[in-house]
Amino acid sequence: MTVHDVAVIGAGPAGLAAALTLAEGGARVVVLERSESFRDMPGEHLGPAALPVLARLGWTPRAPGAVPLSAIVSHWREGPPVRQEALVDPYGLGFAIERTTLLSDLAARAGTAGAALRFGSTARGISGRPGDWHITCDSGDVTAGTIFDASGRARRVARALGAAAGAADDLICHHRVLAGADAGAVELVLEAVDQGWWYTLPLPRPGRIAAGFVTDRMTGAVWESALGRAPATRARIGGLSECTRCTVPCGSPGEHLAGGAGWRGLGDAHAASDPLSGLGLARALSDGREAARVYLGLAPEPVPLPPRSAETATRRLLYAEAGARWPRASFWRARTDDKRRPLALRERA
Repeated sequence: MTVHDVAVIGAGPAGLAAALTLAEGGARVVVLERSESFRDMPGEHLGPAALPVLARLGWTPRAPGAVPLSAIVSHWREGPPVRQEALVDPYGLGFAIERTTLLSDLAARAGTAGAALRFGSTARGISGRPGDWHITCDSGDVTAGTIFDASGRARRVARALGAAAGAADDLICHHRVLAGADAGAVELVLEAVDQGWWYTLPLPRPGRIAAGFVTDRMTGAVWESALGRAPATRARIGGLSECTRCTVPCGSPGEHLAGGAGWRGLGDAHAASDPLSGLGLARALSDGREAARVYLGLAPEPVPLPPRSAETATRRLLYAEAGARWPRASFWRARTDDKRRPLALRERA
């Protein structure tokens, strides 16, 4: 049985940022990732808030894996779209990135620093106690003193250890990467419809574009019917050929879950960001790095996260505007009516 100081469950941005920082600090770390390889998923917008922590991790966005974003175009309110131009924003709007490139680069750096990375390795069970955890894995069992839960909104470690996972807004994102797009400005386009909202963003790979439709499980709106009600999105991706698809949860948990004795949550497993905020990637990277620095004794234990009042206020304003456009739509009524609003949104309002 292999013994490590830290076992990181999940090779997403938070888990890899933690593994790289731990390995560079001399810790024996293993990363357990249930997928066989990195795949296309939501998270192609790298906002400016992520750039400082990525610089500290030794990664700089550059071609061919990243291209600067020129504008964010919002078809949300009634009337003409609202444009936010990168040229007039002092911090810029960030980059369109190949998520798989970012993760592959971080994984390579972590491996070079000494981290052991196991892909296709699902943590089947956790037993033991702080300082002596035993993890049953497909690729061979692991013993570790500390566990970092970087498994995303699923919070697999928290659930395995019996910690309260919290209620969640039941949002999902139907995500596809499409081929055949015309070359043009690298713009992130948002569009609200009666049962959710769309985003589209050209990728650095020529002719590729990422598209996501955010809705909820209860609504059950499907891609084709929702696309028919989104003229701006349809004009951008209609008729393109599909390369990959996936459906992932993207709701915000109803509580922050920092961890417990001998384990801690990172990224979305700690406190997921609202998908409209555009801050999820930055927070995941920062959370992973800072948790590793605390473990190594390079930073103090952080204070509990305060309510994200600015993020909550922005979300409620956008929900209210869409709810006014579609007052009878069940999706928006559930997010604007206090009695119907999902528990997670009431708790974090």
